[in-house]
Amino acid sequence: MITKFQGTHLDWQRFWGQFEAEIDKSDIGPVAKFSYLKELLVPRVRTTIDGLPFTSEGYTRTKNILKTKYGRPSEVANAHVQSIMGLPVITGTNPARICEFYEKLVTNIQTLESMGKENEIRGYVRLTLDKLPGIRADLLR
Repeated sequence: MITKFQGTHLDWQRFWGQFEAEIDKSDIGPVAKFSYLKELLVPRVRTTIDGLPFTSEGYTRTKNILKTKYGRPSEVANAHVQSIMGLPVITGTNPARICEFYEKLVTNIQTLESMGKENEIRGYVRLTLDKLPGIRADLLR
């Protein structure tokens, strides 16, 4: 099941990968694909394409608009790097907070890796480790 696109660069890779695999590359007609796409956009995003005709051309234009606005690789990669840089400092050794930190970190890293952009974060390893002072020494071992 595809969840709605939230209109952020952070959500783009997940959404577009799912939509493309399940809907865009299927055998259904372009107008039906357009209908599915519109339903999978939050209202704020949908308003950017509401004026387009409900035709094959409208579907093609919508895909181009969304890819241009949300799918630029440099913008998507930058959003994920910023998300990593915005992770909070976790003082102490609270397992739940460390786990949440780790899950957010891994999600962003995996997206960057899938894009071939993992080099974008190589210089941030030390800064990220510094956000975990309570377990930093254990991580370095």
